[in-house]
Amino acid sequence: SQSPSAMPAAELHTSPVTLIPAPTGDYVSQLNMYSQRTLQKVDYPNRSCTGAAHAPIYSCSCTVSGVLYGTGIGNSAAAAKQAAAKQAFEKLKNEGA
Repeated sequence: SQSPSAMPAAELHTSPVTLIPAPTGDYVSQLNMYSQRTLQKVDYPNRSCTGAAHAPIYSCSCTVSGVLYGTGIGNSAAAAKQAAAKQAFEKLKNEGA
């Protein structure tokens, strides 16, 4: 058996693998993780697009277990979804979730 001092340094300093939190601005991912932890269904049921073809306005709503938690608008479907997720995330945070 080797003594610890004979082991390569890389093996001595490895840290346990931890889950990396979602980037701060990615509320959709944060809500997905919340959904997996709490077994509540996060959904984006109402998506629409209005405005002219060159300047569309997308809107999206976010529900948690069927309850509306956020609505968002943006210049892309993804931006509207993030805005809705951010509002839902903030509301859940305020409720102590």
